[in-house]
Amino acid sequence: MGSLKWATNNPVAKMYQMAGLDQLSDPPACPLLGLALDPRTRYTFSHPAHRCHAAGSAKKVHRGHQSAVCLSATFATCARYQSWERSLVARGSRDRAKTAGPAPGGAVGPATDAEPRSPTVIHVVRAGDTSLHPTWIAASLPRSFDLVVSYYGRDPDRYRDAPFRRIDDEGQKFNGLQRLFQREAFWRDYDWVWLPDDDLAIEPSGIDRLFAMVEALGFDLAQPALDWHSHYSFGITLRSPSFSVRCTDMVEIMAPCFSRTFLERCLPTFGENLTGWGLSFVWPHLLGTGLRRCGILDEVTVTHTRAVGGPAYDALRAEGRSPHDERSRLLARYGLPAEPHPRMLGAIDRNARWLDGRRRGDAGRLARLQARDAWAFHAERPHIESTALGRRPDPRAPPGLEESQLRAIAAGMPFGA
Repeated sequence: MGSLKWATNNPVAKMYQMAGLDQLSDPPACPLLGLALDPRTRYTFSHPAHRCHAAGSAKKVHRGHQSAVCLSATFATCARYQSWERSLVARGSRDRAKTAGPAPGGAVGPATDAEPRSPTVIHVVRAGDTSLHPTWIAASLPRSFDLVVSYYGRDPDRYRDAPFRRIDDEGQKFNGLQRLFQREAFWRDYDWVWLPDDDLAIEPSGIDRLFAMVEALGFDLAQPALDWHSHYSFGITLRSPSFSVRCTDMVEIMAPCFSRTFLERCLPTFGENLTGWGLSFVWPHLLGTGLRRCGILDEVTVTHTRAVGGPAYDALRAEGRSPHDERSRLLARYGLPAEPHPRMLGAIDRNARWLDGRRRGDAGRLARLQARDAWAFHAERPHIESTALGRRPDPRAPPGLEESQLRAIAAGMPFGA
């Protein structure tokens, strides 16, 4: 253990010292991470014995969160830490003579009224020099997720001073992610892993909602819908305002969200080809037949800000091949048609009704609602293309379904049938 002297003009640092928290490990680490019965002692590496003492009791911390946040210089970005720090500053402002001290049972710091949940979700973005991921986090707000940047650029300093971990891996998106996930195990400590492209626009609240919906529905694979300002390839991925969730037999590779267990199963497919074309259909296929725990979340949207393309496409052209060739070969290996047509198998509408595409009455209603949404999109799209294509629209939307509603509906959905 090494001693770190706090700047005397920092009011929070003064309260840390008065609370006996001026002994920190070197390199910097969160002062609230310690052992269950000895909050001032911790290992310099992630360990299952570590506990977070931010909320008046010793709470378990995912080892991936320990490595990426608690035991790094970015610990101040943690939602629990931020909540504890705000409470500490507010308490110090009310009464400068009173500070937080060790609580019974080894807890340190004041209890908060509402303890932020320990993150069980992470998103890993393959980022270049123009990545939009810095806009996905609001430093002043708590969040329910962690972020790791898998950087494929060549700038040694890019994103180094940002409140998230940077890991370098060259190559295309899924080739690079496969190398990263085979080499490092941090992602295995999370329940869900989101793998968005770096040219997607979304607000932090949208990411929180994405993970909340996936958890409530119990999906193994999902994606947010594309808003109508997006560049797109598959019409089914565009937002359908009539629905909350659509169960589909495809999820596009630009923004897939996996359960950890299903990601482990899909990881070998990440190196199947260069562009990833075809994986959008292979992954749902691996979930089996019938209704799968897979779909598009219409309550959450992203904006795809750039047209499809990139170095992988240039490399294929130089070899006299195309992404379509890669997709056809990949789909053939899994016994899937060379020209697949994505399908909506069922949906939860905005009135919290489950509509099963195999039932005649529900199938008719699904078709009518989908057609109505498609008509509205095509009526508005020409104006969007002439004025605002690729620009994030106002993200405000009608209130979505409660998580308890989604959970109850999902409990009655005939998955696997």
